[in-house]
Amino acid sequence: MSSAYQRKVSALATEIKALARSDGSYAPEDLIEWARKHPKSLLHASFEWSEKVAATEYRLEQARKLLRQYSVVVKGTVQEYGLISVISRRADSPKGSYLTQKTIAADKVLRKEVLEQCRVQLRGIKEKYGWLKELNSVWDVID
Repeated sequence: MSSAYQRKVSALATEIKALARSDGSYAPEDLIEWARKHPKSLLHASFEWSEKVAATEYRLEQARKLLRQYSVVVKGTVQEYGLISVISRRADSPKGSYLTQKTIAADKVLRKEVLEQCRVQLRGIKEKYGWLKELNSVWDVID
């Protein structure tokens, strides 16, 4: 990471830390309210302020959530429900696409991609929760 990027992240973290509540918690609405009142802040720049664009993005996020949660494949009269994996590096879909586990399992390239995606996510979980020593046996397996 560049030092300019690190400075920006640090400055943004400083803005966010200043918004901690008395009990040490943070609330999303506090960030939005503060950012709205400070249009020159990094926090303000982190939000989409166009209502039209924000509404569209929100609906897209709702659709992504639905796709991550549900999949229905109809076979005659039988319906199979299954999770859908996000494939982020497909050449034909630079924003990502959603495929059934069955489709991914049948394709060696897709399976390898999802396996790597899983490893990255597991390392992220370890990074976030690595301080929980009760899970050391889990963290050892992730390495």
